Amino acid sequence: MGTTVCSLFVDGNTAYLAHAGDSRIYSFKNSRMHLLTRDHSFVMELLEDKEISKKEAAKFKQRTSSLARSG
Repeated sequence: MGTTVCSLFVDGNTAYLAHAGDSRIYSFKNSRMHLLTRDHSFVMELLEDKEISKKEAAKFKQRTSSLARSG
């Protein structure tokens, strides 16, 4: 079973973000969506290391396996 969390704390003009797991945080600016974080997942590591393609990632059996742990 996977667990993810995303949080946002705003203090005046400053925003603090935190996340763990395969959830993402986005911002919207000028009618465009911008990714602010990256997944903490095994498949994301493989994608970033160019060991698999996006097409392979979509079918990867462990695509939701998280690298970040809490507890």
